[in-house]
Amino acid sequence: MPELSVEDYALQHIVWTGPDSSVTIPIPGNVDKYRFLDIDMAIDSTDAKNKKGQSMILIFHDASGNTAQYTVESDAAAMLWQEGELVTQMDWEGKTGQEYSTFTPLVTLRLDLSRINQIDLSRLTSVEMFWGASTGGSLMLRSISAIA
Repeated sequence: MPELSVEDYALQHIVWTGPDSSVTIPIPGNVDKYRFLDIDMAIDSTDAKNKKGQSMILIFHDASGNTAQYTVESDAAAMLWQEGELVTQMDWEGKTGQEYSTFTPLVTLRLDLSRINQIDLSRLTSVEMFWGASTGGSLMLRSISAIA
């Protein structure tokens, strides 16, 4: 059985370390003809800072400098921490490594683009993930896709 790691799933580990932290992800192009924006992600359950829940504000930017915000509350499925702990396991070849004791599913956060009306979606440039007052945390991001 092959070993699976974060790299096998093409996940980006995003870590924020204090209040007003953010990361901006370039998304150049026209998403005006699409209905949804899907963000495949999971809160990193190995990070104790995520235990109490995290919320996030998505800030959309267009080429004219306009912005629109979408708040993802801490009780949204994509933001939920999974109960468990890091444990040491031995694989079939006798090598030891750490893994999380419970399954942490990737969740698709689906945003209705019709609710993002303060910007020109035909000239979207980026999406910023902003954590506001959070003292820190982390998540795993797989993809951001526009869906018809």
